[in-house]
Amino acid sequence: DSRIKQVLVNLIKNSIESLRDPKTGKISITISTVIKQKQIFLVLRIQDNGMGIPEAVQHQLFTPYFSTKSNGTGLGLVIVKNILEEHHGTISCESKIGEGTGFILELPY
Repeated sequence: DSRIKQVLVNLIKNSIESLRDPKTGKISITISTVIKQKQIFLVLRIQDNGMGIPEAVQHQLFTPYFSTKSNGTGLGLVIVKNILEEHHGTISCESKIGEGTGFILELPY
């Protein structure tokens, strides 16, 4: 599905932009499965070792027009969340300043 491709491109692009130094920066993508309420979910984690997102604003990440970037529109993660919800999936974020950010996607398999 091209919409899922859009999700991945957006999240990977965000990870690249968050790296302090592109030469030493790392982005990893892991895929696993989990069973919840007798349903199998594909779990995809996109993790970087970039700057991280302040804890105080993490709850706003999926809010329209909120951005941590000076040139951001604040729509990228909103679109990502909407696409995942259209596919009955979810997205969450784990981040620590100076350590990096991970976005965790769960999609029914």
